[in-house]
Amino acid sequence: LPGERMTPVNAGRWPQGSEAEIDIFHAGGRDAEMEEVFRRIARSGRPLDQVEVACGAGVPLSLPWAKAERLGWPVTLSSGLPAAMTRPGRLLLRFCDWVESGLEAAELRRMLQSGDCWGKGFGAAGETSEGSDLSAGQAARLLLKAGATWGRRTYGPALDRLAGEYERRAADSETGDDDREWSARKGRQTRMLRSWVFRALDRLPSGALDPAATVRVTALLDAAVPFLAENAARWSRFDALGLEAVTGALEDLRSLGTYECPPAAGLRYLRERVSSLTVGRERPRAGHLHVSAIRDAGYDGRPLSFVVGLEEGHVFSAPVEDAVLLDAERAAFGGLLPTSDERQAEEVRQVLARLGAMAAPGVRLCLSFSCRDTREFRETFPSWVVLEAFRLQQGNHALTYADLEKALGDPVSAVARDPGDALTDAGWCLTQASPGVAGQVLRAFPALARGLEAVEQRESDAFTEYDGFVPDAGAVLDPSRTGRPVSATSLEKAAECPLRFFMERGLGVRPIEQRRADEDGWLTPLTRGTELHALYARVLRAVRDEKRKPALAIDQPRLRGWGTARLEELRAEMPPPSEEVFARESRDFLEDLDAFITAECEGRHGTDPIGFEVPFGFPLEEGDQEQEPLANAERLEIDVGKGRRLILHGRIDRINRLGPGQYEVADYKGSYWRDAWQGVFAGGTRLQHALYGAAAAKPLRAIDPNARVVRGTYLFPSVRGHGARKVIDAPSHATLVAVLRDLSDVIGSGGFAPADQASACKWCEFKVACHADLDGPSEVSTSAKVDDPDNVGMDAYRRLRQHK
Repeated sequence: LPGERMTPVNAGRWPQGSEAEIDIFHAGGRDAEMEEVFRRIARSGRPLDQVEVACGAGVPLSLPWAKAERLGWPVTLSSGLPAAMTRPGRLLLRFCDWVESGLEAAELRRMLQSGDCWGKGFGAAGETSEGSDLSAGQAARLLLKAGATWGRRTYGPALDRLAGEYERRAADSETGDDDREWSARKGRQTRMLRSWVFRALDRLPSGALDPAATVRVTALLDAAVPFLAENAARWSRFDALGLEAVTGALEDLRSLGTYECPPAAGLRYLRERVSSLTVGRERPRAGHLHVSAIRDAGYDGRPLSFVVGLEEGHVFSAPVEDAVLLDAERAAFGGLLPTSDERQAEEVRQVLARLGAMAAPGVRLCLSFSCRDTREFRETFPSWVVLEAFRLQQGNHALTYADLEKALGDPVSAVARDPGDALTDAGWCLTQASPGVAGQVLRAFPALARGLEAVEQRESDAFTEYDGFVPDAGAVLDPSRTGRPVSATSLEKAAECPLRFFMERGLGVRPIEQRRADEDGWLTPLTRGTELHALYARVLRAVRDEKRKPALAIDQPRLRGWGTARLEELRAEMPPPSEEVFARESRDFLEDLDAFITAECEGRHGTDPIGFEVPFGFPLEEGDQEQEPLANAERLEIDVGKGRRLILHGRIDRINRLGPGQYEVADYKGSYWRDAWQGVFAGGTRLQHALYGAAAAKPLRAIDPNARVVRGTYLFPSVRGHGARKVIDAPSHATLVAVLRDLSDVIGSGGFAPADQASACKWCEFKVACHADLDGPSEVSTSAKVDDPDNVGMDAYRRLRQHK
């Protein structure tokens, strides 16, 4: 950089004969330099109002200010803090980014996650209650889960759909009281978030999202100012000052009156107002550490002073010619206008004058620089100011940079050399490198000791509470004892991974509601499957009502039309990331509909279907019986012995008539893998065919006294399913009861073992909690514990897995 080593010596020198005590150090990065400065302040034992920190041109005053704030030290700033660095200032800039992006949900999530927006604004309009039920972080996760994308229209349908899902779960009698209460709370939070979003949207002028339109700047102010007042976080006095300054600066723009401009230009007015402000500029105060720029330093005469950021190229500004009037043109004015060299010489004189004032008798002056730029990964070097100070310190003006480098030794780091110098608990932990440190840390943090014990027990052959052996929880969670209705899917999931069942139903653990936004995907597998199932049932009900067989010429165009219309509705509710993604997923969706109706016309799904999406065990609403004559409000009860009964409810995808008195139940599935579909019960993880067959028997006998469900069929109608079928003969009642009894015993005995199949962990949202994401699937460790006969807590689990 145009530099300081080239500066003429006669431009200024350190004051000769100074009696100040001078210290010099260098650090391995700017953070390390600041950490060492604050360690030295703490070690000095001086009151804070006897200490000043002066920053070179390359060090923002916000850096020592932020450090002092984290430590809880009161601080004053000579030149204040840029308003754009306060939370209200940052929130205004993020608000402008959100509007300019076309109201992208991703920008709104970043705003909510930034910490600049607090939860007090989520109450009703005009309310900022401390007891708000929704935090900004929770709001960001809900927004992501809702699948909102961009534009005004995306937020209402997306949040309404999510709130509806939570409200349906809150009304689900199968779930426990805690789960229903949690779902109801999440539903309220989603509704609260929707109201908050629409308060902000309703204030925006109608043309704010149209680049070709013009809007009044005052109309943008009417949206931005109330948003800041309601939502800007204020965790420090600088935030409070920032809100006042930013709001006042924005109000000044009302002098523009009826002036109109494109939305981007109007938002630029707002941004420039906040970027030009500083707040909190103060003189030194009693009891406060004072932070200043070098040009403002030394006026308070504090006995302990630090000058930081003295790298070459960072102390003085570069001697760059003025872009409007070059030096030669300035010289034509006869010396009235200073040239770039003259301006730098004056700056050098001022800096040396302030350093001279700080180096007064009785003052301890510490100078420092960073020898490493950790952002650009390059080495940095000391300014000639440091060399001059070193010469003065040693009393030898012939010393060189090599002598300085030798004298400084190793740079200090962010980790204190002496544990007693650490400023925080985390800093103290970093200083501990002795063999006995582990014991000290574990005594200080007992939870870590329990964690290590858990790891050790999980790696052993014994089945312990750290693996999921919790006998006391069995009676509370066993649905055959509690009488709580369950679905076939819930039982299958419990058999697949009892530990997940325990974490979800027993401990109330829930996955964090945040998934990675997929720029290459649109519909989630759950949404896609739900929509396909609904369309399958719709077209087959239409065929049944028309009392005819499916016909490709009639039903394929009809089904495609319905599918296309539904895709357009979904597109409006939750816009896809791009047109390419929408086109690709729409094509795949419609191809699945084509594959389904083609298989129907060929009779591959059954030639005489009589029921579609048939509910059982749920209260029937008006019209349910007319839509599905086999719908049955009565729950299925199965006695599993010892006074225990399983109560089930659910929805049967399809019921087919095979012949006189013979029927089958069918369930639609997605992808087909031959190895995954072997056997009948698959260790208790495949129950739908048997349970749905038992549930269908009674309503079928109401229309056919000789009705028997003779088999269950799993259909794979999608393109990825290759039209496969898995047919399983109906098991005997005794066999079904034996499987359900063993599954109930697994839960009732408290033997909540992790999954013993790697496939169960692949998409599991709970694998973070059981460490399957770190240690790999639990297949190996669980199998070892199952095979050990000494683990009596695994007896029921072993019996369940015998049901192939």
